[in-house]
This record gives sequence, structure tokens and C-alpha cells, in this order.
Amino acid sequence: IAIDSELIKNNEFTHGLSDWESRSAYVTSSFGPIRASALSNDGVFAAVHTGYSDSNNLGFLEQAIPVPMSRNGVLSALYNFVTTEFPVWQGTGYNDYFQVTLTGPSGEKTFKMAEFLNSSTFEAVSGLPEGVIDGWFPGATPVTGGQTGWRMFNQGALALKNGIYKLRIEVRDVGDNIVDSAILVDRVSLR
Repeated sequence: IAIDSELIKNNEFTHGLSDWESRSAYVTSSFGPIRASALSNDGVFAAVHTGYSDSNNLGFLEQAIPVPMSRNGVLSALYNFVTTEFPVWQGTGYNDYFQVTLTGPSGEKTFKMAEFLNSSTFEAVSGLPEGVIDGWFPGATPVTGGQTGWRMFNQGALALKNGIYKLRIEVRDVGDNIVDSAILVDRVSLR
């Protein structure tokens, strides 16, 4: 395997969720009115959410990634943080968030990034998929909330060693299980 080759299998979700462990996640070409990023190669992305039931407060994607030789790596992904906590509950204790963690072979955190409701900038969005992501007034249609819009993170100079790494992308409800959030992801890459 070349040093610059992709280490994550099915990193653009072209084959659904194959190669990924998941909870409350699916692959789609739209999340209500939200379409794939212009940078998407195939027009589909993963939607990871905290909806479907009032007892759910966590959604995740996870993959074990073999790194065959030590190297400096680059981790990147396209993402769009969507929440129905916005605008009513922004600035309160209902601080929903998503995070991305890369854990090394010995359990050490090699990379962690997070984005929180209370410190993010959102634009209003209406028509979110009811039942997948419910708002502060369950059953209200159209379901409204906020989205960050498609963004990319790109973290280089990760000192990777030979072994199995674990990549986890998760979204969490904080303070309640009713008002939902989602993380939309695409082009997840570790090279």
C-alpha cells in the first residue's frame, strides 16, 4: 500500500454503510432540502442522527482502520451539522454536539475535533425529515432547525504507527432525547 493511499474503506458511502459499524445512520442523496456537497464525487452522504425515538440520544459511524506502516497521516471529511435545537435552545444547557475521534492501537487519542450547538454558527433550514430528526414541538411540520452548511476539516501531520486505528463519528443529544440533531458526512479520508 502506497503511503498516500486511502486507508478508509467505503469512505464516500458509495456502497451504503458497508465497512462501517453504525447506529441511527443511513446513506442518502438528500436530508430534507439538504443535498450532497458540491465536492461530493457521487452525490450521496451518510446521515447520522439522534432521532427515531425519544429514547435515542446517540448516533454514530465507526470503522477499524489498519495502518500497515508508520507515517504522517492526514484525516479529512466533509460535514454539515444539523440541529432542531436551533434557534430556540441555542445558548442553553441543551448543547448538542458532534465529534470525530481517531484512536490509536494503544487506545490513545490521535485526533479529536468537536462542534457544539452553543459555539457554532447556523443558518435556518426547513423541511427536515420528520421522524429522523424531530424538533422542539414533536409532530410539527415542516420540521425546522439550523445547519452549518457543508464544511471540510483537514488535519495533517498525524503521527500514525503500524496497527489498528478506530475512527468514530458521533452526534449526541445533550439534556434531552426529544429535540434531535444530525451530522451529515462525506469523503471521510485517512491517507
